Amino acid sequence: MIKRKLTALGILLCLFSSSVVFAQADRGAGVKATGEKRLALVIGNGASQHTSPLPNPTNDATDMATTLKTLGFEVIEGTNQTKLQMENLIRQFGNRLRDSKGVGLVFYAGHGIQADGANYLIPVDADIKEEDIIVGMSVTNSLGMKLMGVPAGTFQMGSIEGDDDEKIHTVTLSRGFYMGRTEVTQGEWKAVMGSLPSAMSALGQEFLGDKKPVVLVSWEEVQEFIRKLNAKGEGTYRLPTEAEWEYAARAGTTGDHAGNLDSMAWYNKNSGNKMHEVATKQANGWGLYDMHGNVWEWVQDWYGDYSSSAQINPTGATSGSDRVTRGGGWSSYAVYARSAVRYESPPSYQNGHLGFRVVRN
Repeated sequence: MIKRKLTALGILLCLFSSSVVFAQADRGAGVKATGEKRLALVIGNGASQHTSPLPNPTNDATDMATTLKTLGFEVIEGTNQTKLQMENLIRQFGNRLRDSKGVGLVFYAGHGIQADGANYLIPVDADIKEEDIIVGMSVTNSLGMKLMGVPAGTFQMGSIEGDDDEKIHTVTLSRGFYMGRTEVTQGEWKAVMGSLPSAMSALGQEFLGDKKPVVLVSWEEVQEFIRKLNAKGEGTYRLPTEAEWEYAARAGTTGDHAGNLDSMAWYNKNSGNKMHEVATKQANGWGLYDMHGNVWEWVQDWYGDYSSSAQINPTGATSGSDRVTRGGGWSSYAVYARSAVRYESPPSYQNGHLGFRVVRN
């Protein structure tokens, strides 16, 4: 697990500039002379509501704003900003900077999170724990498999427009997780297992390729892949639960699909009746590709009826004869590539339209 440490940050970012801009957090600053419009965003967050307050950020921000004004900057400033207030200031700054085509500078002082080489600026009303996962975070293992951060949250699972087994109900996932950016590819399968599944030898060349999803793998064979992947000691991998899969597929949306299906999915209307390389369509809002279409995907759960009551971290039926598959494939109609659609197959089942993706705790 990659640690995300809550820290006090003083951050300066040169955003859009055709000249050199440099400033220091010790309230001294130097700027190359230029006739361009100068615009600065200055934020100081000290009065955090869910973690220890910081005494200096508001004073630092005020002093920096004063210094930048003497240097000819127009300053947009705020102290002790909530998430909504910060979003409004950043939007205002971005719009004005784009319109002015000038020099832009951002100063931030306060709590922040550094994760995977990126800095995240924390509003005073954020309640972020050390191990929380934020949209946009990612991890990449030694095989080059990239997994995207999926945050904890609550959503409406199922669909009132769908089949009888899609009963809509409230689901809360109390912890975030990392989900495969794409379906597991043939190249990744070979890197772990040594060779492609024997059943794939019957496929034509148009279905083969290291960047295409591995298919004709049973749920049982997937478990062996995961066992060997975990043996590498780079985290604990598994199949997503059905609830995790739908939550990640929706990425905060509530409709049948997480966006324009033609832009996001290979399905019967545009696939040319064949499987395609992963990540060649548009990702959803959380950076996940091919959640709709291309190939169906195994999930962990036994197939069973949904509960009508609210659920926290559901894991499906306790037993059964079939496992759940999700997402639709390259030959599916749009109605079968919906976020909520569910099918079931025996754990030993293999199909040229069926693959999988992994999650990591």
